Amino acid sequence: MPKNKDKKTSKNKWQKSSKNNSQSTRYTTDVCVFILGNATKVREEDIRTQFKYASDIWGIDFRPNICDLRTREGARKYGLKADATIARIFVPLQVRQREKVFRTLRKGNCGRQTGLAVFYIHAQDLKDGKAIGNASWDNNGTLGNIVMTYDTFQQKNMDILAHEFGHALLVNARHLNDKNNIMYPSGTIIVPPISQKQLRAMTTSKQRAKAYKRPYIYRI
Repeated sequence: MPKNKDKKTSKNKWQKSSKNNSQSTRYTTDVCVFILGNATKVREEDIRTQFKYASDIWGIDFRPNICDLRTREGARKYGLKADATIARIFVPLQVRQREKVFRTLRKGNCGRQTGLAVFYIHAQDLKDGKAIGNASWDNNGTLGNIVMTYDTFQQKNMDILAHEFGHALLVNARHLNDKNNIMYPSGTIIVPPISQKQLRAMTTSKQRAKAYKRPYIYRI
């Protein structure tokens, strides 16, 4: 009898330990962030706030590497041809032109292991002039480009980046009809103060499990 009790106790300890290890698992990824020349009102502190919300919602530490290209000095700092780059991003761009600029910026400033890049631009640069966020990715789902506008910094839209990350992380993900989920089409509304637990509840365990499998998401 004591021997069976010891086995049961040992099993309970193992289950408890396994549960704790699961809860302590963390994920991370580096993200290239470009503030383009016409995004005059964008502030780095607001970008970091959006990243903080996204990290809490997805359970992934999104680490932004911010390249501020709003001045010629900033463009030169990142090894870009300032005149050509600044000129091309100051005017509204069609989708193909925009993607070409994005590829050029990624090639020179993002490491090979960086799967996500975020571009902050002026609203008129988006094709329809109305959307405030947009995500695109390659056929393999290994590279994602996210376009954000100044309008996403309105307090009620601070979760838009997390929503666009969802499109890139889940690849071809459909919008959900759950107003409490981050993938609801018109976005949810974050009203501070809000706890990390409440933010995490905006994604399901199934969504997070799929996101963690992306090739650029690393377990730490």
